[in-house]
Amino acid sequence: MQSFVDKDKNGKSLIGPPGSKDWENCVFFCRFLKVFYEATLKFSASLFVTSNSYFHEVFVVRGKLLKWSSSDKLNLKDMALKMKLKYDKYWGNIEKQNILLYVAVVLDPRYKLKFVTCCLRKLYGDDDVNAIVSSLNECLSKLMSHYSNEIKLKNSEDVTPQGGPTNLDKSTMLDSDDDDSFNLFESEFDKECDEDEALDTKNELDRYLMERNEDRKNKDFDILVWWKMSSTKYPVTTRK
Repeated sequence: MQSFVDKDKNGKSLIGPPGSKDWENCVFFCRFLKVFYEATLKFSASLFVTSNSYFHEVFVVRGKLLKWSSSDKLNLKDMALKMKLKYDKYWGNIEKQNILLYVAVVLDPRYKLKFVTCCLRKLYGDDDVNAIVSSLNECLSKLMSHYSNEIKLKNSEDVTPQGGPTNLDKSTMLDSDDDDSFNLFESEFDKECDEDEALDTKNELDRYLMERNEDRKNKDFDILVWWKMSSTKYPVTTRK
């Protein structure tokens, strides 16, 4: 506080203590920086998964900037407009956005696709939202197709004996004991059922999206544990 009463070499008082207007500006400034500070802390975290939280922070930042850009507080409005220019450089162009950040939210069972769509409609026009959702659905479809092919290949390798034929030798089955032959048929049938279930990717994704969301208020929710426990129910989606 000493600097508030100091004088320059000519004996003139320096800038005095902050007035009410200065403190008011300080409050706005702190509120403005807090948003970016909290987002930076979450983005920099290394002890837990962060990919599914990027969207939430980016959404909050954009929402705040849009609100403050129309504020009647000139200092706050000026800061918001300048920061929005920088924000739009990376996130303003829909075509330049990393669609995988949206995929991460869709694969969070607390939010899923409907949450992403709802948030986007609050910040972008209908044309932009439709473009993002279309790209997102296309990306999800490609990912499901990719991982289902992996499962198909793995199942094919598991069924085919090393160095042996891909199909059962019919003559061998007919010549063997009746009970053994039937067991072989049953075994093949079970494997085909498993393959059909694993490769029914469209229905699997639809089931996941349609099921009730997990409780967002559960602070102990662990997304990695949830997907590990759901690997049998969603064999393809779990691989993403």
